[in-house]
Amino acid sequence: DPCCHAPKCCFRSSVNEAPLACIGRMGRAGSSEDLLLILLAVFLSPVTVFIKRGLEVDFWINLVLYLLGWLPGVIHGIYIVLKYPSGGYHPIPGF
Repeated sequence: DPCCHAPKCCFRSSVNEAPLACIGRMGRAGSSEDLLLILLAVFLSPVTVFIKRGLEVDFWINLVLYLLGWLPGVIHGIYIVLKYPSGGYHPIPGF
């Protein structure tokens, strides 16, 4: 099952049905929010990571990478957007 890569995503109501938790997630991978965040990451990757993760360690890592060189910060920012797709954890309400 392509969607059944996460443990919380593998609950089925019967053998012939798609995983229940996956039905809501299938349309969210690659959402327009993520595309906009990837574009933002190219210009201001620390802002992108802050929107996705808040002031957690990912933000501070990205800020240091961004200050050391633009490209490492951009790569890390895009990585964070892809690692935490829309519909997941958002520390900032409304995002």
